[in-house]
Amino acid sequence: MLSMLSELCLSNKNQYGSKASTLGELIKSGEEVPNGFALSSEFFMQFLEYNNFNYCTQDYLAYNEEIYNFILNGQFSYEMETNLLEFFNNIQSKEFQGKYAVRSSALCEDNDTYSMAGMFSSFINLNSFEEAKTSIKKCYASLFNDKVIAYFVKNNLNFKELKMCVIIQQFVVGDYSGVNFSVDTIDMDKDTMHINAVNGLCDDYVSGKASSAFYKINKKTGEVLDERIPENFHTPSKDIIDRLYEITLKIERIFGKYQDIEWTISDNKIYILQARPITTFRIKPFELKWQSEGEGNYTWYRECDKPYKPLINELSLILGDALNKSFYTVGFQDFYSEYCVQNGYFFYRDKEMVNQEQQEQNFLTMLEELHNDYKNIFQDIVLPELILLKKELDNYLARELSSQEALVFLEKSIEHMNFLASNHWPVTHGCDYLDTFMEYCKNINNDFNVDDFYDLVFNVSILNKERELYMGMANEVNSNPVLNKMFNACPYDEILHARLKKVSESGKLMQLIDEYIALFGICNLDSDVNSPYPEPLLVEEPSKIIGRIRGFLNLNINNFKSSIEESLKNKNRVKSSILSTLDEEKGQEFLNKLNLAEKAYLARDDHHYYFERMTKSYLRVALVEAEKILMRNEQIQHKEDIYFLTLNEIKDALLNGSDFKNPINERKQKFNYQKKLFAPPTIGKELVQNTYCIDENNEQGKRDSSEHTVILKGISGLRKTVKAKVKMGMPAYLNEECILVVPFTRCGELEPIVNHVKGIIVESGSPFDHLGILAREINIPVIYNVKNAMSILKDGDEVQLNGFVGEVKIIKKS
Repeated sequence: MLSMLSELCLSNKNQYGSKASTLGELIKSGEEVPNGFALSSEFFMQFLEYNNFNYCTQDYLAYNEEIYNFILNGQFSYEMETNLLEFFNNIQSKEFQGKYAVRSSALCEDNDTYSMAGMFSSFINLNSFEEAKTSIKKCYASLFNDKVIAYFVKNNLNFKELKMCVIIQQFVVGDYSGVNFSVDTIDMDKDTMHINAVNGLCDDYVSGKASSAFYKINKKTGEVLDERIPENFHTPSKDIIDRLYEITLKIERIFGKYQDIEWTISDNKIYILQARPITTFRIKPFELKWQSEGEGNYTWYRECDKPYKPLINELSLILGDALNKSFYTVGFQDFYSEYCVQNGYFFYRDKEMVNQEQQEQNFLTMLEELHNDYKNIFQDIVLPELILLKKELDNYLARELSSQEALVFLEKSIEHMNFLASNHWPVTHGCDYLDTFMEYCKNINNDFNVDDFYDLVFNVSILNKERELYMGMANEVNSNPVLNKMFNACPYDEILHARLKKVSESGKLMQLIDEYIALFGICNLDSDVNSPYPEPLLVEEPSKIIGRIRGFLNLNINNFKSSIEESLKNKNRVKSSILSTLDEEKGQEFLNKLNLAEKAYLARDDHHYYFERMTKSYLRVALVEAEKILMRNEQIQHKEDIYFLTLNEIKDALLNGSDFKNPINERKQKFNYQKKLFAPPTIGKELVQNTYCIDENNEQGKRDSSEHTVILKGISGLRKTVKAKVKMGMPAYLNEECILVVPFTRCGELEPIVNHVKGIIVESGSPFDHLGILAREINIPVIYNVKNAMSILKDGDEVQLNGFVGEVKIIKKS
């Protein structure tokens, strides 16, 4: 259970971990490695058994914090401690001043797929056996830190792999330390290596505490191609760089793989601290196979820097064709595209639309005819058909399906995806009538303002109900000190959700989450139109809701409710005021137009719910049901195997019981090779880079000469004034209050960060887009159509957003 490092080799990695076994292999190959020994995973398991460890893998998510503390408070048996002390005494050395290091060597780290660098604890500069013993327990405990558990959940790894081995070594205080990469992982050049060095300890490089010298070296000749030396840096000699170069080549040869190598130098002797496979290098030659003549004459853009599994590429092509149909229906050229797959990577190119202007005019004419009949393209034409299809699909949910039923469900889920995609762009015009109706209202009353108009057309949507539920859940957290503390203490949603389920104080919150799941469980939190894989739904992973709750923390639910109530009150007041100025015939006309405008208002939120968050939802459920049946019948070996089949093969497997294990294994091997390829951002015709100047004038704006400040003009969505620093774009996370600047209203999800957003500046968009509706409901002012906002404003600029006059004043440039 304990072995000197010199006794280990690569074949011991399943007992001692890759890190320890690799060091043993290097010692056997003649490399200098600080003297030390290793504790096996069996020793770890014996430690748990001695301390009556009664947790199972199902407990790790909810009880990881408890397990972490349990291990820290554990004790070694007399026999274990005796063995430890015996090996510890064997590595005593005056040469290293009695200093020691304890390093993790977990079975799951430093492998070909996941390095898990920095996940586990290691300790240096230890002075005694007692310190080393305590550090071993800390290493063990680090298996269960939040970061590791969340990583396992996110990457769908097996908790049974959470076993820790530990290395105890002499600690070498280095004059120089660093990390070498045996290949260039930036330009993906296998003939170049990188050497990075700092003065002092290697920990200073890994942690980023010290500036490092950089050497780029030709692997064939040893020539230094480039070097960057920081100021006040004590430069290593050419002899040291040459020796590091030779050692790097040798270690790469020993393991037959590109290597990431940590080292330190003391008294001119180079010690290897660690070597592990590089997992980020990509093979550069990318062979192209065009399906038809002339394809290579266009510029194709890579959609993702990772290849897709075969089924995902097939589904992406189907979805792309359906979206093209929707673009063609309305004559929308911008997103009209052609698609191809090369080596598993998905590419697209701009495609010219035939009769584009005529298609656009035909659609606008059709839209006008619908409006003349007081019909909305979304609410009256598309939604009724969608609801029927959805009801049919709902019959297949929450029950065990036969193979025949699973086959029909899969076919209908593809039909559902196609229906949504092919109607996606036409129904985005469902809210177009709002502009027409506003002009109509202004003709009745020239003093008609945006606030009154918003309230007049306001209606409670399905997503308004969702936001109210978020507010309710966030309010429950804010009002409960136990829950508030838990939310502040744990940033990982999966872990927090599991912990909440085990505390009595979360009863009401969990009830609210269940109510939310009952209403929204079949959809995604974010848009799934552009997501290649059918993502797990909320009903499968309710922990996703935790992130949304975080976004609404500290917002006042009473303000939200009063905002809705005030809008509804003002709606009736404005409506009555307008009707009082019209005769009976004109009054009826107004009511008909108002009814159509209310449908148009609902169209944006409803579109977001049905068309952007549910495009692949039923397909996801259908594939899960199919994989259950194929697993049960032993037609596939693993759940993810279904993504290595085509749709027709899945149907054949369900209908005829066909076995596809051999082709699946072949495709997996091919996919693993494709993951190693460096797919260029563009293929085909070389992209010509256009150089142009950005007009940074806001033509509607002005310069205040008295204060020397720039004022940008736009259209206000809410009469309110706020001041904060600018944050460009729609970030996934925010830690401080800011005013967002976005190019358009449909550029990301506001909900996860809404409690840190004081205001929003939009270069192009409408108050009646999803973002605008959400912002107004929670009292966030937005200025729309602020020309050149993205080029004029920068991160960190301090601005004042004045919703009363539709102005953005730049107070201070960053």
